Order: sequence, then C-alpha cells, then structure tokens
Amino acid sequence: MTFLLNLEKKYQRLANRFKILPHSPLSKIGISKLVDKHRLNELTQLVSDPDIKKAVKFYNDHHHKDLYDTETVYNIMFLCQCIKQTENLQSDIIELGTYKGGSAIMMAWFLKQINSNRKIFACDTFEGVPDHDDFVKDKKGKGACSDTSFDFVLRQVEKFQMTDKIELVKGRFQDLLDKKFNDSKFSLVFMDSQIYSSAKFGIEFTFPRLVNDGIMVFQNYGIKKGASVNDDGHLVDSQWGETIAVEDFLTDKIEDVRIDSMPYLQKGKKNPTLINKIPKNEFSKYCKPEGI
Repeated sequence: MTFLLNLEKKYQRLANRFKILPHSPLSKIGISKLVDKHRLNELTQLVSDPDIKKAVKFYNDHHHKDLYDTETVYNIMFLCQCIKQTENLQSDIIELGTYKGGSAIMMAWFLKQINSNRKIFACDTFEGVPDHDDFVKDKKGKGACSDTSFDFVLRQVEKFQMTDKIELVKGRFQDLLDKKFNDSKFSLVFMDSQIYSSAKFGIEFTFPRLVNDGIMVFQNYGIKKGASVNDDGHLVDSQWGETIAVEDFLTDKIEDVRIDSMPYLQKGKKNPTLINKIPKNEFSKYCKPEGI
C-alpha cells in the first residue's frame, strides 16, 4: 500500500551515503510530478484524521499547478494539526513571511474545513527579504524571495476564495506590527522570517501576544542557507539568522524548541502537549543549531 514511500526512503538512505547520487533523480527524467501524486495518495492512507486527509488531497490537487507553496506535505499536515490543537483558544493566526501565499491559503482552506471562525493575518513586504542577515557566518539574505508581489498574492487569495479568511498586511515587521496588532492576541504564530532582524522583532512582538498554550512554529529554524562565498572570498555555510534569533529570545524562557515535523514551541510549557499523530519526514532538514 505504501510502495513509493518505502522506495523513496531506501533511495534517500543511499543518497545520504553516496553523495554522488542526485537528491531527487525523478526530476532529472521529468516524472517527479506524476510520482508525487502517487506518493501523496499513499501518504493519505497513513493519516487517520479525516480533515487532514482532505487537506492532503487539496495539497495534492494544487501543489504543482497553482498553489505556489514552498512547504512539503509533511509541513502542511503538521500546520493543520497545530491549527486543530489551538482551535479552542479562539484567537487568530499570524504568519510572518508569506512569499507567494501558498501556506496561508492552505491554512485558510483548513480553517474552513473545520468550520473555524478564526482568520489569518499574512504579513510580508511582498518584495523579498528586506535586509542582509546578522550574527551568522553567511550574511547574505537581502533580495531573496523577491519574485512575488502584493497584487500577485491578492489574486491568489481571491482565486482560492479565501478573502474572508486571509488579510494581507504589507510592510516590514518593524514598521507595521505595533501599529496593526498592538492589542491583538494570537493562538498560532507561523514564523517564516529567515533573517535575524525580522525574526527577532517578530518573535519579541508576537510572543507576549501569544495566548497560553498557543503554538509558535518556525519555518527556518535549523535550516542551512547553503554554501556561498563571502566578501572576503571565503566559502561559508551557516543556518539562517532566524535560528539564532529564536535561541537568543528563549535564553531566559521556560519554553524550548521541539523539533517534530517542524520546529515549534508551546507557550507556558517546557514540554509541549501537542502529540503528533501524522507521518513524519525522516529526512527532514530541521536540526538543532550548529555552525551559526
């Protein structure tokens, strides 16, 4: 029943051992999209929650065609589970870093699926990463993810009929959050801020407004940028500044980052009560900080 998933696992183990092998050989021969659909169908059979099953199908139908999301299906399933976990907390959801809107649309679709009255505030410059990265070896960052725009994401939200669930908020976090959300409360914060300055401001602003038992998920915690050459001509490889911003903030807090399908914390708890019942990606790139 899960032939492709098992085959994929075996291949990835070989690819990790023999670096000469391509990470995704199916893309080389042009059948990755077809195989993705079959793999997602297999994955759906391993999910017990009927609402998350439907979310995987929605993802399957739109991921390669018109959703423009950057999440793996494992991440999407985990975000859906976090939404369910925090449904009783009532407060809205904020996304810090929206890019082309795929994740926001998936979360909004799931809110409708479970008949939630919550909404999502999707915050971004919609012009790319605004600054270079601080306090990491590889400081490059400015201009990344610039192949988007406010109008493009708005059209996506309208196309998927999510205008009642998603409010787009444009600007740098440092300029807009305190003006727009000073008196707000959140049940779920999805941090996709990449660089140190944006992540630092974002977590410092939203954490006090995250209700008790609320969940904060980190898209770029423990993720490496990939090797590049710095201004001195040296090859450097480091994690995104979001990682060190989170670690700095939590120095004097009881919360700690738990890495499951994605890195996350639960406010007021050192050990989160979230029990992940969905399949996990054993080849996830998330890891505890190293080589900052």
